[in-house]
Amino acid sequence: MEKFKELNQKEFVHFKNIEIETADTKKINVEFISTMYFIDSHKVIQCFIHEIPNSKLKK
Repeated sequence: MEKFKELNQKEFVHFKNIEIETADTKKINVEFISTMYFIDSHKVIQCFIHEIPNSKLKK
């Protein structure tokens, strides 16, 4: 919830190496980029989530 508050304040957030859980309960590390903007007075939040391969985590 804290990261969502940050998005509302800044309208852009970029987090690297965040651990999330997949639908099959596997834990993976991701990069998370999100922007917030308005279209016809409606708030839109767009998120890009990219998995970070284990090989890049070891570097």
